[in-house]
Amino acid sequence: MKAYEEIMNALALFFGDGEGINPSESSIREIIMQEDDPIGTIAAALDDYRDTQ
Repeated sequence: MKAYEEIMNALALFFGDGEGINPSESSIREIIMQEDDPIGTIAAALDDYRDTQ
């Protein structure tokens, strides 16, 4: 898996409802643009995603 794919999967899981409903790529981009610390949010999402794998 490419890093981009892993990050997008992690963000979809992080911003999703936890029960299979995940935001689209455009929704993820919109959310990240509104974050105060987008790198921190991406890192947290990636950590959570890797913990589930």
